[in-house]
Amino acid sequence: MKAPSATYDFTDRLGRFFELNGLPRMAGRIMGHLLVCVPAELTFDDIVSAAGASRSSVSVATQFLIRVGIVERFGVPDDRRDRYRLRDRAWTSRLQQNIDAARELRALAEDGLALMKGQPRGGSARLLAMREFYTFLDTS
Repeated sequence: MKAPSATYDFTDRLGRFFELNGLPRMAGRIMGHLLVCVPAELTFDDIVSAAGASRSSVSVATQFLIRVGIVERFGVPDDRRDRYRLRDRAWTSRLQQNIDAARELRALAEDGLALMKGQPRGGSARLLAMREFYTFLDTS
């Protein structure tokens, strides 16, 4: 049996990291390939070949990466094939999405606290803990 390449090991580790954090493993593997490929872009067929995966699973994963703002699809003159690359501001864009989500969750906790005004302390204590946590994240 042939030993996996260093690239395969890296992309698989990134895929497993994604999976452990509630995201699709294939999306992490594709992102891994886009991080190390030279030049810094791949066609769809290149991704399928590099990932050693089905066209359908690569399609779903690339669409996910596009939707969350990590990858962009683009064309080049005189070539009908789309290409994929990491967005220039992929990391800051993703972080901003997480910050925005934390702010929204804090606002939802505040709405819940307003709803619970005058009610027994149990529910409001949980909502207070939620609001404090997301306030901490927003001010850190």
